Amino acid sequence: MTLPSAEKRLLSYGSNMERFWETTKHYKDAGPLGVIAGGVHLVTQGFGLDPLIKDVGRKIDGNQSSLEAYEGWFARTRLNISETLGDLVHLKVFSAATKVINLVGDHVADWADAVAYVPHRQHQVRQNIGKVLAA
Repeated sequence: MTLPSAEKRLLSYGSNMERFWETTKHYKDAGPLGVIAGGVHLVTQGFGLDPLIKDVGRKIDGNQSSLEAYEGWFARTRLNISETLGDLVHLKVFSAATKVINLVGDHVADWADAVAYVPHRQHQVRQNIGKVLAA
């Protein structure tokens, strides 16, 4: 079964820049603490510079794989570690190096999300996966 474009977006992204931009949108309705957490997200991602560098690393390594959407608590940290290990196993050194550089920044942003109670797409992604499995 083929997913509509909007549902594919909830499950994965084609680039780090796309994931950064879509994640930034999660903060718009998150309340006052969410706005602060959104600011932390922007700062720790270098206002888009970090995802751009990660995309350059992916391009150098020829990495065409899709990127998972952030889901739930401490999603950046979990994905950063698992993607780094995957890159190392597949000898994608540049991709792995760009992820290690911002591991601390990702963890800080995850803590800000936890304090502000901003769970990224936790329910939306699971609902869409349920729809796919039910079809």
